[in-house]
Amino acid sequence: MTLSVDKEKFALLSLSYGQNKRTLTNHQNSMEPHRGTLILVLGILGLTMCGLFTGIPAWIMGKNDLEKIKTGQMDPEGESTTKGGMICGIISTALGLIAIIGMILLLVLAGGLAALEPAIRN
Repeated sequence: MTLSVDKEKFALLSLSYGQNKRTLTNHQNSMEPHRGTLILVLGILGLTMCGLFTGIPAWIMGKNDLEKIKTGQMDPEGESTTKGGMICGIISTALGLIAIIGMILLLVLAGGLAALEPAIRN
């Protein structure tokens, strides 16, 4: 009789483990898949050749995805990849804006010097 009680306890434990495992699997399936690789590629492209065109989306998408990961709506496996892509996007956006400001200052300086040229020749 003791042996049959142990079998019943074992069967109940096995059943509850299977249900918990299914619940965990269903919970993971209800999360959105992470987009860390996409965000990292956009950030690297922003650093290398595309500048603001891919840097800004990497920054925005990375920020939104990290918020979803913190709230448990998105798969946390891609958190580090998403952070890396977002950081690359921030850096490429900053460098792009610095380059644009530098070009504007250069054009203003060149225009000012061109306007002064007739006065310097006389």
